[in-house]
Amino acid sequence: MREISFEVVYTPVVIRVDKVHKGDLKNGSEVVVRSMGGSADGVRYEIEEAPAKETFKEGASLVVFGSEYEAVDSESEPAMTPNFLYRETGDTVVDATYADGAHDGGPADRMDRTAFLGKLRSLKGETAS
Repeated sequence: MREISFEVVYTPVVIRVDKVHKGDLKNGSEVVVRSMGGSADGVRYEIEEAPAKETFKEGASLVVFGSEYEAVDSESEPAMTPNFLYRETGDTVVDATYADGAHDGGPADRMDRTAFLGKLRSLKGETAS
């Protein structure tokens, strides 16, 4: 089998992990998230199928469903690519996976925060309290 590698442009963003719902990351750790798009060789790349850069602003409360935390291709340090990303805003959780709303171009999905957290607990087999 031939190994294939490819390069992508992304902006590394450091986030603090407040709570791990599933996986091997530790609460309180800091991890690098690959925010797709950025600048390389004087060219700016904007990726519509990725979270908007402002999603990662300081103080934002996010729920990230990500890839393995590992170095890939030419990376020297591990990072995670967000597969799905949700932003908490008060009592609501908003799908922030795509910069321009939902994957079909419609408005971003919203869910009651309590219902969303209940679904997260079900990932680990926990019961709602």
